[in-house]
Amino acid sequence: MEIRDGTAETTKHAVRVALFWGVVVVAAAFVVLAAASVTGPAWLLVLGYAGHGAKDLWQHRRRYVAQTRWWPPFCLVVDWIVALVIAMEIVAGVHLHQ
Repeated sequence: MEIRDGTAETTKHAVRVALFWGVVVVAAAFVVLAAASVTGPAWLLVLGYAGHGAKDLWQHRRRYVAQTRWWPPFCLVVDWIVALVIAMEIVAGVHLHQ
């Protein structure tokens, strides 16, 4: 492949920058959700864990994590089980906030 005027390298850099900021935005959203769940409804915890599991599913399907391919599916299962358990506790009437 012939590179003219560094176009391919510029494109790679732009993709890396966009990916970096995408990760920052997603991480910030999870931090805000976690902070809101401290005093907000416990359903925010369910939403946070389920959303994190969905992010793990995306990472696994897109092969985002290269060195530890087993981690996203493992984390996905743990996140969704925790979300399910918390949802079942809420429905059963357990008060999670003191």
